[in-house]
Amino acid sequence: MAYLPVNPCCNNVVVNTTCGCNSTCTCGNCSTNSCGTKGPLSSTVVYDGPTLPASGVEACDTINVALSKIDEVLLELKNQVTINTSAISAITEQINNINSQITTINNNCCS
Repeated sequence: MAYLPVNPCCNNVVVNTTCGCNSTCTCGNCSTNSCGTKGPLSSTVVYDGPTLPASGVEACDTINVALSKIDEVLLELKNQVTINTSAISAITEQINNINSQITTINNNCCS
């Protein structure tokens, strides 16, 4: 699973590492770990509710980890929608072909 970067100024998603000056940095100064926000960093805020069964978010997950887990579920749903849309399209084409064949049969034998 890819986790959101610890550095909020970083645009790269990395796996289990912090996002440092070797990555894309939008702060202007990569030596800082702050974008000038007045609130706490999402990497320091933890979720303290019950485990969320749909996403797997658990107590003590940082907001970054929680968002990564939710994003993973959303991506899977998005992929499933794409697969289902393709299947529906194929079924619709088959139904149209069957209807055409039925019309042809009716026209040939029942005129």
